[in-house]
Amino acid sequence: MTHRKALRVTSGHYHTGHLVSFTAALENGYFAAEGLREDDLDLIYPGGLVPSIVERVALRLAMKEKAIDIVTDCKVETVLYQNSIGADLYIIGGWRNSLSRDAIFGSKGMKSLGQLVGRRLGIRDLAGKGHTYSRFALRRVGIDPEEGVEWVRGIHANTEALEALKSGRVDAVHAVDRGRELLEREGYPMLADSVAEYPYGLPARLIVATGRVLEGHPDLVKAFLRGAIRGYWFYRDSANFEYIKDLVVRMRELAWDDEERDLERHMKFFSPDHLEGSPFPMDGSVARKGLETYLDEMKEEGVISSGYTLDRALKLDLVEEAFTELSGRLELRDQLEEAKARARRTVGCQP
Repeated sequence: MTHRKALRVTSGHYHTGHLVSFTAALENGYFAAEGLREDDLDLIYPGGLVPSIVERVALRLAMKEKAIDIVTDCKVETVLYQNSIGADLYIIGGWRNSLSRDAIFGSKGMKSLGQLVGRRLGIRDLAGKGHTYSRFALRRVGIDPEEGVEWVRGIHANTEALEALKSGRVDAVHAVDRGRELLEREGYPMLADSVAEYPYGLPARLIVATGRVLEGHPDLVKAFLRGAIRGYWFYRDSANFEYIKDLVVRMRELAWDDEERDLERHMKFFSPDHLEGSPFPMDGSVARKGLETYLDEMKEEGVISSGYTLDRALKLDLVEEAFTELSGRLELRDQLEEAKARARRTVGCQP
């Protein structure tokens, strides 16, 4: 029997966007440059550890069965719920720091979110970030997300939101980025707005790790986080657009899922602006205030007990040390300053 490698890392989800920043970091040698030898890192790309809709209850079991140490895109609600029931799972960094500029738009003539009772609300995936944001928004106005609306999945919030609403396929739709801009331009009423509702952001996904690997291999975890942070800087630099575009196409051509292989659908609006606006955190960390907001929403839903505290799940010391170490290197000074400037220009991407 061969001994497994020290760090076994995977993406929890199958979407290409959940894999590309780490693939870029790997291809550009950032993990190796940070001290992870070939035998130190096992970066694996399955078709997702578990379906998104059951991630909250099943992720830790899947990690145990496959000997996974680190998951790079874990949903916030998953790690908070699992940690609250005693699972050996902790937040060690940020992945997508914020649901930045998310919104729900209604059909023309609608005036409030409360009018959605019994109507169709379009999202990309059940249990995805758009579904989560929409679920929280509905509950705030007294609508039961489970029974109060009909969820229509398969509508991309960036590229397909306008057409879904204009065609009458749905009565309201979750939208981000270009989709939000097009709906605003066309005069559709905005019924909910994450920028107004979550001034400190609402983190979407995180990097999580087991307590066992944090105790047994902290130096290797920190080296991985340094490589990941450099991957974030690289991905968000529009000067790297042609490389990133080629990488995304290569990964989509090899994807297991039919929707992921649809290049026309996904690459139509892929642009340098998309890279700079991506909510990968400049320092690799995550805003505590945003996590507290998320925890409050989960307590309101009754998913987590009122007495649970965020400190039980947070282990951010390694990512803070990793960023400090990168910041002290003269050869990375220009990249760091550019990364900081991009973060200042982008809503919801700061830690």
